[in-house]
Amino acid sequence: MAPEPTIVDALVQWMRSEFPNGTVEGRALANQQREDVVLFRARDEKAPAPAKELEISFEAFEDYSPEAIIADLKHLRVADALRAAPQTRLMYRRDRRIIAVPYHS
Repeated sequence: MAPEPTIVDALVQWMRSEFPNGTVEGRALANQQREDVVLFRARDEKAPAPAKELEISFEAFEDYSPEAIIADLKHLRVADALRAAPQTRLMYRRDRRIIAVPYHS
């Protein structure tokens, strides 16, 4: 089941704090070939492509609070990884790990 909008908003706010020079969106992508996720995308106003993209599985949202997920993302330095390799989409999974997944613009 997709997470509540308030939960998604908490992660959007975290992305905005990490990428303040652009726009950030979060939207559910259900029935994906892998698993259902919420895609968070940050686009810089001056250099909109490629976007910095992070997926979070529905299962992770079921298991952990937004605060716990954000703490993990900070600990794992996900924002730094997205800055260093913006052509790579990252995914946070139920096992609290980050993996690279195919990037789609």
